[in-house]
Amino acid sequence: MSIKEVAARAGVSPGTVSNVLNRPEKVAGETRERVEAAIRDLGFVRHGSASIRQCQDRRRGAYQALTAAGRDPRELREISMPTMTAKAGQEAAEKLLSEGALPGALFCANDLLALGVLRGLLHAGVRVPGDVSLIGYDDIDFASASAVSLSSIRQPTYQLGRVATELLLDECDNPETHAHQQIMFQPDLVVRESTR
Repeated sequence: MSIKEVAARAGVSPGTVSNVLNRPEKVAGETRERVEAAIRDLGFVRHGSASIRQCQDRRRGAYQALTAAGRDPRELREISMPTMTAKAGQEAAEKLLSEGALPGALFCANDLLALGVLRGLLHAGVRVPGDVSLIGYDDIDFASASAVSLSSIRQPTYQLGRVATELLLDECDNPETHAHQQIMFQPDLVVRESTR
């Protein structure tokens, strides 16, 4: 069972289903009720961030980076959280701390998770980056403004938006000849205080 199947059943986009699951306050009551009914009818069980394609891509990238560094990708420990929020990040930090030995570095699927992890670690007296290096993804505005500025991976958002708009306009103007494309963009590493 997937978000796409829930979306089709409810007559909404997969993005709307995602909002109902992660940010229900952003969805109109009637639409939210339709999506929730589809979830119940279909027996949808959410699998947390592991089911989000971007998270899968980021995990694959982490495996590739470990391999390129001559490390075994099986060394990567994953902590699955149901949402990608700062609160979930703090809960992940608490879980890590309760398990004992901390890894030397943490990579979070987004900056909100990383900021929550940072808060949890600092609250427990863990030095970032002295004891643990930490990096997030998306380079949100708060990444540079946190108590320990957060290293992050920055997406080329302007370029993504421009190309997406160009492709959409081409599809509208030339529906018979338009070809769907998968375009890869190179993100940038933004190094700040949270990494050694």
